[in-house]
Amino acid sequence: MSFDAAGIAIEERNYMKLNTVMMILLLCFFSFHPVPAFAVEAATPSAPAPEKSVAGEQDMVTLKAPIFSPFFSSAPLASVNDELITFEDVKVSIGSMHADVKEVKTKVRRDYAALLNRLINVKLILQEAKNIGLDELPEIEQEVKSYEQRALIEFLQKQVTKDVKLDDGEVEKVYREMVKELKLKSVLFAKEEDAREVESKIKGGGSFDDLITKALADGIATGEKDASYFKIKDMLPQVAQIAGNMTIGSISPVIPVPAGFALFKVEDIRYPDNPGQREQAKMQVLYSQQVIALSQYNHTLTTKYVTLNRAVYNSVNYEKVKLAVLRKDKRAIVKIKGDKPITVGDLTEALENKLYHGAGSERGGKRLNEKKRAVLEELIAKRLLRMEALRQGIDRSEAFKNDIKEYRNSLLFNEFVQKVVVPDIKLSAEELKSYYDSHAKEYRFPEMMRIKSIAFFKKEHAENAREKILKGTDFQWLSENAEGRIDKTTVDPLTIGTGVVVVSDLPEDIRKAVEGARVEDARLYHPRGGFYYVLYIPELIPSKPQPYEAVKEEIAKKIFNEKLNKAVEEYVQKLRQASDITIYATGFTN
Repeated sequence: MSFDAAGIAIEERNYMKLNTVMMILLLCFFSFHPVPAFAVEAATPSAPAPEKSVAGEQDMVTLKAPIFSPFFSSAPLASVNDELITFEDVKVSIGSMHADVKEVKTKVRRDYAALLNRLINVKLILQEAKNIGLDELPEIEQEVKSYEQRALIEFLQKQVTKDVKLDDGEVEKVYREMVKELKLKSVLFAKEEDAREVESKIKGGGSFDDLITKALADGIATGEKDASYFKIKDMLPQVAQIAGNMTIGSISPVIPVPAGFALFKVEDIRYPDNPGQREQAKMQVLYSQQVIALSQYNHTLTTKYVTLNRAVYNSVNYEKVKLAVLRKDKRAIVKIKGDKPITVGDLTEALENKLYHGAGSERGGKRLNEKKRAVLEELIAKRLLRMEALRQGIDRSEAFKNDIKEYRNSLLFNEFVQKVVVPDIKLSAEELKSYYDSHAKEYRFPEMMRIKSIAFFKKEHAENAREKILKGTDFQWLSENAEGRIDKTTVDPLTIGTGVVVVSDLPEDIRKAVEGARVEDARLYHPRGGFYYVLYIPELIPSKPQPYEAVKEEIAKKIFNEKLNKAVEEYVQKLRQASDITIYATGFTN
C-alpha cells in the first residue's frame, strides 16, 4: 500500500496484488489437512443447504466405501453443474495417494463433510474462472509447462530414492557425535612457558592431577580441581578439534586460546538420550544417502547416453570471446542419445541466467569460465532426467497428471481471485487508524535488556559474586577475577548474546530468572545439571507502544486479508445459489 508523503491520508483503493504463496495461505477455507482415510454412507443428510441430496422416488443404497480402495476411485461423492467430485479428487486433495495400510487404519477424527464442502467451493470458483476465459491466458499455460518440466525431474528423483534405506550404523555414528559430552578436568595458564613445563612433566610420567593441583596452588594456572561435562559444540573450535578425537584418560597438548594456554584431561565420555537429535541424525543420513543414490543414477545415465566434445568445450572462453557471439554458437558441446545436443549457445544462456548481473564485464567473463563446468553438468543432468522420466512414462501416470492438474487449478484459482475479487476490496486510512487504536496492546515494542553472565562450578562462588555486584563491584573485573569462575575462552557454557535481546525470546528458564529485573541488577541462574550463573543486567529497555506510522502497513495487510477471505466466501455463496449441486455422500463415518 502506498501512503502520501505526509503519511496522513489514504484514498479508498485496491490494496495490492497478492502473490501465489500469500493467496494459498490466505484462503484458508480452500485448504484441508491431510488425513489417512474415510468412509461415506448415503444415509442421513448432512450437507449444507441449498444443495440437494439424492432422494425422492429413487431406490437408495447405503454403502461404506474405503477411500483408498481402487474399486471406488471413480465413484462420485457430489456433482457441481454436472461436473463430478470423486473419491479420486478427495485422495488428491488430502495428499494421501500413496498411503499405506497403517495410515488407513488411523482413528483420528476428521470433519469429512467440511472437506467435501471445500471441494465444492473450489470446483465452483474454477468453473467460474473458465467461464470468463482465465484458463486461456498464455501466462497460465506457460507457467504450467515450466512446472511440468520441474515436476518430471522431481517425480523421477523420488522414484529413484524411494527404496533408499537408512544405514542404522551411520545414524548411530552421526547421533553420537551430535550429543557427545566430555567430562574434562582443565586448567588455564597465563604464560606459555608454565604450560609447556607442566606438559613436559606429564609426558615424563608425572601425574596430571598432582601437577595441576600444584599449578593451581602456585597461582600459575586457574581452574577447578573437579571435572565437569562439556558439549563439543560449546567449545572453542581449536579446543573442540582436539577434544573430539580424544579418549577417556587421554591428556591434551597445550592449546593456545585467547586468554592463555589450556591443558585438560578427559575423565569420561557420555552420550545423553536426545530424541530430537536422533531424528535430526536420521534426516541428515537419509539425505546423504539419497544424494549418493541420485549421483550414482546420474552417472549411469551419463555413461549410457552422453558424449562430450572436449575440443569444443575447451575452446569456449568467456574472457576472450564476446557473449553476443557465443549466444549464437550452434556447435555441440554435448551429444545426448535420443535428445538434441547441448550447444555453446545453450551453455551461454544458462550461465547468464545463473549470474544475472555483470556477466558481460571482464570480471563477469572470468566468473563465467569458473562456473561453466558446474552449469554444464547441471544442464546435462536435467536433460537426462527429463528424457528418462518420459521414457519411463512418468508423464502418463495418474499421480503426475493429478499433480499437474492441482498446480494448474491453484494458478487458475489465484488468477480468478486477483482479477475478480481483489479489485473490489478497498481500504481507508480511518479504518486502519481505528484498528490500531482498538488493538493497542498488540502493537508494542517488547521489553529488551542486555545480559552479561559469569559461570561458576559452585553455588557459593556464584552467590558471592552476585553480592559483590549488588554492592557495586565492577562486573568486568569480576568476570576476570572472581573466585571459582569458569574461563569463557576455554568453554562458553551459556550463549545469550552480547547485544540487547528481547526478553520474551529468551529460553523460559532464563526469562524467569531475569523477570522483574532492574538496571544493574544481578540474578542467580542454575539450569538443571548445569553450572551456576550470575546474570548481570547493565541495560534495560521497557516495553512501549509502537508508533502508528511504523505498523500501518502491517495493519493494512491484516485487514486486507480479512476482507479478502470474506469477499471470497460471499462470492462462493452466490455461485452456490446459482448452481446445480447434488451431494451423493450425505453421511460420513470415521
